[in-house]
Amino acid sequence: MRGRWSLALLLSLVACGANDQNEPPKKGTWYDTSLDRDTSYLPMGGVAQTTLELTYGRVAVTAYLPATKQAPIAVFLPGGFCTRDRYFWFGTLLASHGVATFLLEPPDSISKADDATTVISGLAADNRNADSPLFERLDLSRIVLAGHSLGSYVQSALTDVSTCTPGFCPPGTKTPDGVRGLLLFGFHAQNPDDPATPTTPMRAIEVPWLIVNGARDGLATPEKAHATVARLQDRPATLLEVQGMNHFQFTDYVVLATDRELARDQEPTVASRTARATVASYAVKFVRGVLFGESMADDLGAGSDARVSPIVRKPRVRSTGTGGLARPVFEPFGKPGLDGDEDNADIVATAAYGGATYLLVRNETAGASVWRIRQGKLEAVPFPGRKPSLNTIFGAMAVFRDKLYIGLSSGTQGGQRASTGAEVWTFDGQTFAPVAAREVDEDTTVTLGSCTQTGESVKVEVSPAIEPSAWAGGMLEADKLLFDVESNEGGSVTLHNSESTTAMTTCNGLAAGATFALRRGYDEAGFGDVWNKAVMAMAVHEDRLYVGMGLNLLRGTSLFATSDGAHFEPVLDPAYFGKQPTGTPKSSSVTALYSSKGSIYIAATGTENYGARLAAWQAGQPRWIIDDGAPIAAGFGRGTFQIASIAEQGGRLWLGGFDFNGAELFSLDDQNRFTVHVGEGTDVPRGFGDLTQIALNLFEARGDLWIGTYANVATKDELNDVSALVLRTSTGNAWQLSSSHAFGVNAVGVTRFFEQDGVLYGAASRGGLSGRNSFGPARLYVVRDEAPLSNQVQP
Repeated sequence: MRGRWSLALLLSLVACGANDQNEPPKKGTWYDTSLDRDTSYLPMGGVAQTTLELTYGRVAVTAYLPATKQAPIAVFLPGGFCTRDRYFWFGTLLASHGVATFLLEPPDSISKADDATTVISGLAADNRNADSPLFERLDLSRIVLAGHSLGSYVQSALTDVSTCTPGFCPPGTKTPDGVRGLLLFGFHAQNPDDPATPTTPMRAIEVPWLIVNGARDGLATPEKAHATVARLQDRPATLLEVQGMNHFQFTDYVVLATDRELARDQEPTVASRTARATVASYAVKFVRGVLFGESMADDLGAGSDARVSPIVRKPRVRSTGTGGLARPVFEPFGKPGLDGDEDNADIVATAAYGGATYLLVRNETAGASVWRIRQGKLEAVPFPGRKPSLNTIFGAMAVFRDKLYIGLSSGTQGGQRASTGAEVWTFDGQTFAPVAAREVDEDTTVTLGSCTQTGESVKVEVSPAIEPSAWAGGMLEADKLLFDVESNEGGSVTLHNSESTTAMTTCNGLAAGATFALRRGYDEAGFGDVWNKAVMAMAVHEDRLYVGMGLNLLRGTSLFATSDGAHFEPVLDPAYFGKQPTGTPKSSSVTALYSSKGSIYIAATGTENYGARLAAWQAGQPRWIIDDGAPIAAGFGRGTFQIASIAEQGGRLWLGGFDFNGAELFSLDDQNRFTVHVGEGTDVPRGFGDLTQIALNLFEARGDLWIGTYANVATKDELNDVSALVLRTSTGNAWQLSSSHAFGVNAVGVTRFFEQDGVLYGAASRGGLSGRNSFGPARLYVVRDEAPLSNQVQP
């Protein structure tokens, strides 16, 4: 279908070219048939200008140059088979307002994305060349990409070449740095031949878009334009429909003998010059805003203008500055879902090991998988423990004693266990081995006899005989049935069904003659308790590996540790974390572990609105820092549900909150006193101004603190308007809104930042937080600072 789409889209946007002899062009008096250089009808500026004819590669260029130094630039691609002189009005208009404007024309009059990038590279070289007439006249850090019809589509595709229609973006084409806005005329990106016209989100660099179409456009019809705008993700995007204007009125003149699509266009009800004057007035406002920093409303003031009908997609979160940092650029890396697998919904953990970075990937269908990146290559690492039950909604990785430790989860949040227990595996660069899993040792198999009710439990006869009193605290399991062993005799076991926090135990499923397996010990899944559904965190501290358990709503969370890497034991059991007055666990999960300055910090949930908790373990002694009765009240005294992440940067220990009222950000000093940096009582409101941002994932990279948020998203449809954010700071005082839609396509969470081989990567998740639901594939991006082509003189 993509090949068909390529042809169909091309035909739908070819404004000019050979006419179909069976479809004569429309007659009338609305169009001009030759170029008239009169500009008196346009809102011209006062900057003097000159023109210059240039050639870059295959592309002929007419330059409209303002008589100024370091002018920003506009690069314009014409409609299909249209010559560049038909946009004279646009070139001379912007030049008169101080914008160096370049009208491009490839030899076949079919624009491709690398036409624009080739010209921009050539302009940069000439700008540095003392022998060039362009020497030091241009500022390549301020660029508007503009176009009409097919040219507008190609310019929009250049903002995300990974999804560009084949044929329009040749291999190796990259989005140029320095782009500050898109100005598109007669634009749509819908497949006219496909009844199920695309509704998938359109990713792009996060700059303002101004789309100007005619209300009587017969090619880029209002229906197609509206559908396209609905697909644009969260960015300032404005569609202005000029009343009475058609598709060809964006050109200075038509060629009756060759304009093949003129017959498909509608008759306008407004004069061409009047229509272009309207377009020009808004084009000037837009370029003055994005290139010169002049104030502009989201609708450019069109709300009260009867000549136009505006549709505005406002940003949910507005940038308040750069934070003194360069603008980041995000380039897709690999395929969605890493290999195109739509079920690979989240990258839940990463760790650097053996010259590569390993990724733990959530999958609700086939089970979690392991991947790695090294030397710019992404590859799957075959994992023998993969199974559907290990979906890994949460997970963790750490390196200890020259091995990679991988903590995987089974099941989801909630009062139903629906889990086979979390597992821990190791990888030595060649081989995976289980440490806490069913595969560690052989099971003891028994055949069931009679079953009798004994109070709230059941007693089942088993054979062959088993060691008396040896299986208390173990499990009896077959297929999807699992019971806790309360006690045992030589020929029987007393069982309790703990499938939910309120489960009743009966003999259902325990038929005589059935075969079950007995399991016990810390080397089993869940470290012997399958209600330990998740490995939430791992950390190495003072030559021990610590593993925090999660989602145990029956008994409560616990912390396990190992010194030799093979044998784990609990170092903090559920009793340490305590119980609520109702008898339920006070903490169901250890949500973060962090080793710093001689302490390991242990973050835990607080159930029943108790609030976030934090303990510090130092010299073998844990003590609560954040808890009722501790120096800082549970939930910071502000209702924070949990501490989602911990990072260290700029001499501070940063704590990222999880709060359904909007996430807050805190830090701890050396005296364990906390400061609120984002939230109530600060200059930055909860959720950085968007209360749907409920959790903060913190990462230190290259000296900066990066924050990826989790958005409160319950359905796929909500992703049309809600997305995780990316922010960063170097000082902790000023924040840069780096991405308002998760690097490009709206996502539930931005879950990871990591560096490998000198390249910084980011990961965006589309996996739901609360259950076995996925709204699309995870995506990886290369993250770099923008570096516009140099304006410096060549040596």
